[in-house]
Order: sequence, then structure tokens, then C-alpha cells
Amino acid sequence: MRNPIIDRKVLFRVRFVQSVPCALPPPNMRSFVRILCAIALTSFGDCLVFSPTELASKLRSLKVSEWDIPALVCVAHNASHLKTDYVDTRLDIGYNYYGIFGIPDKLFGHKPCSHVDKQLLLDDNIEDDLRCLMNMIKDGGYLKGNRSANLGVFTPHDIDLTKCFDWWESLPSFIPTETSQNTKETPPTRNDTNALAEPPRYSLTCSAGVFTNLLLLLLNAILAGLLAVGYFTYKQLRVNQLVMKFNEQPLL
Repeated sequence: MRNPIIDRKVLFRVRFVQSVPCALPPPNMRSFVRILCAIALTSFGDCLVFSPTELASKLRSLKVSEWDIPALVCVAHNASHLKTDYVDTRLDIGYNYYGIFGIPDKLFGHKPCSHVDKQLLLDDNIEDDLRCLMNMIKDGGYLKGNRSANLGVFTPHDIDLTKCFDWWESLPSFIPTETSQNTKETPPTRNDTNALAEPPRYSLTCSAGVFTNLLLLLLNAILAGLLAVGYFTYKQLRVNQLVMKFNEQPLL
């Protein structure tokens, strides 16, 4: 006679073994889950790739001066090829460059870029990157008055402005074209002054012009004196040669 307890255990084991394969997903299901995970991870990426015109329009919407937009677009192209998640490293100087403007990590925690870190520079929001960049090229930057030198800090590559000439023609114009014929253009307000004002021009005139003119006059006088001395010395040598020849000839 069979033991009912043993029969129940055997029946439970058979049912458990039969149910285990059903708990595992088939190969097709696992591949589908992997594809969904890859799509989900991709959707979380914050990378943006701008075109030159798109970046110029974005900078314009952020109240960047029209005079600075072409240079900033050029810096972004040289630094990151206009990609917001760009990362580059220079082993010779130990710098890591992050973001669309290629901001080096050596500036993290310092005055111009104390508000940024690696995560903020690699997302698709360029306002933090732009704030750091503008702090550098303004009067509070490292090299006051030298805008090109300050911009060169931000890229591991040389800034070749000739590559930007074709872009500048396609960038938004300085004067908005969306004005209606029936509406009159209003003068810029105080808030718009920074966006429309021309940057300060640096005069090439020398403040010590009188001193420079006197110095040039003195140099001209010295040069004329040296030429006169040389001329008279040459004439005297010729006279001495004639006298020597005359003395060497026998008297008749």
C-alpha cells in the first residue's frame, strides 16, 4: 500500500520541476527586454549637437551681445564640435575639458567658474557653461582687456577664426528683420543696452606722441651726421692718395 505522504511529495516535485522553465523568459523575450533597456538608457542622455545657426540663436535668446556671438560659436566649434557632452583630455598639461565650450576642470571652484562642475557642463543646458565663459571674457577675467587670450583658455585646440567666416554670414543679423511696417522701432531699454551696445574700442594713438616725434628727429639728425662724416672722410682719403702719388713722381 502506497504512503499518501510520499505520493504528495513526489507530485509536488514533479509540478515544481514543470513550472521552473515557465518562470524563465524565452530568448526572444530577453532580447526584447535588452532592447527596451538600451532605448531607456538612450532616452536619458542629455546630449545636444547644435548647428552654428542654432547655437547663435540660442545665445541670442540668452541675451548674449551680438558682437560676441560669432566668436563664441567659433570657440564652441573648436572646443567640442558644438556637442554639449564633449570631453577631451590633454595629457601634456593634465587638463580635462568638458561641455560645449570645452571648459577645463582646473577652473572648477575658482572665481570665474565656481558655480559649475562636471555634471552641469555635460548636460544639454548651456547656461552654466555660458556664464563661466562670459565671466572669463569680461573685465573680471584673468587677462583684463585681452578677450582673445581669455577665450583661448577654453579649448584644447587652436582657435582658427578663418573656419568661422562662412558661418558668420549665416548667423542672425544684428538688426532684427521681424519688424512690421506699421510699427515703429522702440529705442533699446536699459536692460537691452548690454545686448545692443558696441564693445569699447581701443585707440591705437600713442599718448607720448611728442616724445616719439622728438626721438625720431634726433635719430634722423644722428643719421645725417654719420653720413656727413663718412662723406668727408672719403674725400680726405682721396686727397691724401693724390698727394702721395704727386710726391712719388720724380721732379724734372
